[in-house]
Amino acid sequence: MASIVVTDDGPGVEPEDVDAMLRPVGRLDEARSTSGLGLGLAIVNGIARLHSGVLELEHLAPGLLVSIGLPILVAAKEA
Repeated sequence: MASIVVTDDGPGVEPEDVDAMLRPVGRLDEARSTSGLGLGLAIVNGIARLHSGVLELEHLAPGLLVSIGLPILVAAKEA
């Protein structure tokens, strides 16, 4: 599996808030005062799942780790 990992040093996200962040237009109370529609992680999650991948969020205290895992496909050789 190939992975893309991004981290930041912000306040992070508690494990009980992850489901809300992955819902379309889902925003936590702390993010309501900033611009955005709350679609980003829902779109990333949908694209990852469409490609048999997985999106994982981990609270780092402080910070957040976002990991996208995608399977590596090997093309069949022509005979």
